[in-house]
Amino acid sequence: MNSPRPHLLTTALGPFEVTRRETCDTVGKVLILMDDATAVYRRANAMNRVKSIGAGLLLLWGFWCLGRALETSLNRNPQVLEKRETVTAGVLLGLPAIAGGSWGLWAVRRQRRRQVAQSLRQIFFRSVQAGRGRVTPLQFAIAANLDGATATAYLLERSREYNATFDIDDDGNITYCFHLGPVAADHPLPSGDRWGG
Repeated sequence: MNSPRPHLLTTALGPFEVTRRETCDTVGKVLILMDDATAVYRRANAMNRVKSIGAGLLLLWGFWCLGRALETSLNRNPQVLEKRETVTAGVLLGLPAIAGGSWGLWAVRRQRRRQVAQSLRQIFFRSVQAGRGRVTPLQFAIAANLDGATATAYLLERSREYNATFDIDDDGNITYCFHLGPVAADHPLPSGDRWGG
């Protein structure tokens, strides 16, 4: 019996030679998922950048006000007029600005973590469905743009959550097998917002 003719899949990461047609299709679907995840990340990243700049400016303003108040209070020059008002204004403007900027940076950081978790979850579900329940760490790492160790840890965590099994081939490569059931494998995935958690 003839072995299947290898297929060459050219991507931005370089050419891949694939011997089975269904593997070629799966890798292609995973690469398309990677492009989707990149677009979502870029939109979210732009908004977070604007919020971070705003929070940074608030922090800068707050520290400037407090610095001005400290400078004025330490000034021993008797000719400085309205010393008390300058110190009071510096403290009253500086402390809330610092608190607001700190809260803004914390909120951006928290939102980034949620977006990354949501994006990974969405890519995971799509990868599982694209592979009809079978996902390798390499496929997931490519789709999610993660390093191998992080992708493997994420798949291990999800395999525990969804009670998945795994296959190990002769070369020692692991394939995680998530049991979709008879209906789930044939139906398209719902919109990403429902899977966000």
